[in-house]
Amino acid sequence: MRRSLQYRLAATLLAIYLATAFGLLLYINYVDDSKDAGSLEVQKLLSGNHVGDKDEKSDSYKQIDDFFRMYRKERIDTRPKSCHHRAYDVSDKFSKKVSIVILARDETYDWIYREIASILSRTEHRYLLEIVVFFHGEQNPLQDISSIGEIIESTQKIDVYFLHENIQIHQARNSAIKHCRGEVVVVLHGHLEVLTKWLEPLLCELDDNPERIAVMAGDEIDHLNLEQIEHIPWHLVGVPSWSLTDNHVHEIHTAERQRRTQSDPFPDSSPIRSALFLWPLFACWRKFYNQIEGYDEALDARYSPSGEDVDFAIRVWLSGGSIFVIPCSKFAQSNHNPSFIDQTAQEEERNRNSYKIANKFNLSDHEMFIMWKNTIGKYDRSQVNPSTKSFKYPFEWFIENSVPEMWKKRDIAALGTIRNTETNLCIDNFDGMIPKLYPCHGKESQVYVMLRTRKQIQNMIRKCLRPDIEGQTIGELAYCNDELVEENTRWSYNNMSGELFNEYQKKCLDIGNQPNIGSTILLTDCSQTTTQKWKFGGI
Repeated sequence: MRRSLQYRLAATLLAIYLATAFGLLLYINYVDDSKDAGSLEVQKLLSGNHVGDKDEKSDSYKQIDDFFRMYRKERIDTRPKSCHHRAYDVSDKFSKKVSIVILARDETYDWIYREIASILSRTEHRYLLEIVVFFHGEQNPLQDISSIGEIIESTQKIDVYFLHENIQIHQARNSAIKHCRGEVVVVLHGHLEVLTKWLEPLLCELDDNPERIAVMAGDEIDHLNLEQIEHIPWHLVGVPSWSLTDNHVHEIHTAERQRRTQSDPFPDSSPIRSALFLWPLFACWRKFYNQIEGYDEALDARYSPSGEDVDFAIRVWLSGGSIFVIPCSKFAQSNHNPSFIDQTAQEEERNRNSYKIANKFNLSDHEMFIMWKNTIGKYDRSQVNPSTKSFKYPFEWFIENSVPEMWKKRDIAALGTIRNTETNLCIDNFDGMIPKLYPCHGKESQVYVMLRTRKQIQNMIRKCLRPDIEGQTIGELAYCNDELVEENTRWSYNNMSGELFNEYQKKCLDIGNQPNIGSTILLTDCSQTTTQKWKFGGI
């Protein structure tokens, strides 16, 4: 009897163990499948089966709840602290007047759903008229994804459109905005989330500024674990590089810091005047966008960014408009960088665009150099016809007013490579350390600007040529002091004799008696010998 009870107890425990193990195995498989499937789950959820159900409305609300539960993720508020003290009183004129454009190419459905969920959960719906998702890649996903629109429209009362056309991204912006009905358009990409209270600062910036482009500030999202990565404040906003070949973000220049401090009680969150785009994620009045004819579709942007944003920004300013970065309007964007971009083809595309843009604005070679430092001389400008379009302001006005601390055409005394006429070797900073002699190639590491008023010789990242501590050779380049010109960075150039004279050491630049490739550049007493003859050129 006792043994029989023991057998029954053992059998019961074994059954419980097997059932638990089997259940756990099913759960693990479900979790793994859901990680891989992601959007597939939502596609099943939004397959349209709710149509014709007995309780159609409640079924739609259940599906939208499931949608939010799957794709809405809590994010930290990384805006400047003073954003909380700003009162964004948005005018009623924006009610149901905003169209949000999402441009997508190779993004997975997960990212599109995640972005839509962030918009719906972090935006006052009274402003939203519609969301326009524009796919501009080869594949047409509309049949798989469009059912989400029905559910949003029925539960959130916001129109959702899904469009597809196999075109380049700058053409897609134009095409998507043509389909918009809202008076204000917000242009986003398909791999980001908007963050808390993001729309109100943009709308307030546009309220009294019909010719303003309001640009968002950004964080990153780790594309592997989807965790948010906060940018330090001066990385959020600032002035991007003028070059088409990079998108470096620099600290806000001195004049703009002073303006914000003097004109705003909360300068750390004050809108920042910017010559170009940090990224083309912005809000503007649709009328103004059409007035400046949107993006130039004659440019190539297969490997974007390729200068199409630079061209658009210049036309904004020359047409009487302005660009401001809004620190209190933030997004978080996936930091995944596609590895399939052909870097050589991208550089060629940017070089072609630089000359198209230069001819459009009738730029001189000096202005070309200021804008695109390492594309000079690669293409024949005569191949591109100058534009006949007139603007409210000339290009020189743009240089003078959009970024006060940029090099000015009138202030450039000499520019290009610094070549020794005796050896035909150039001063080269290829390793980023101490400049040395190297065969001339005219690329960025050999290009310098000599400024007339400051008497500095600067390279492309505003590092100054200067003697070493002993004053015997050229030392390691260091960033130029914008506030106070250091005495040892002052040079004089004699165009007749070719001498480069350092006013602090009272010596001339010299290659020495046995110059070789990689030789250090000397400073010796001026003697008008051939080893001290230099020529600016290549521009």
